[in-house]
Amino acid sequence: DGNFSKNQAEVIIREFFKKNPIKSYSTNHLGSSNDGSNYIIGTYTSTTNKKYRVYVLLKNRDGKLLINQLQFEEE
Repeated sequence: DGNFSKNQAEVIIREFFKKNPIKSYSTNHLGSSNDGSNYIIGTYTSTTNKKYRVYVLLKNRDGKLLINQLQFEEE
């Protein structure tokens, strides 16, 4: 939990995937909000069969969609 710089976020995400290698991923829902943001909700399953709900919030900046928020919540 928290707000991180791009470099800090990369380290945290790298460690997460190192500890929880992917077995499968499925997208459950795609959507957009009134402010132009897009979001993705999915399910990530690790090789140890731990399941995580994944939430990705994308914001449009200068014509590019950038990840603004990324959450992995163990189910």
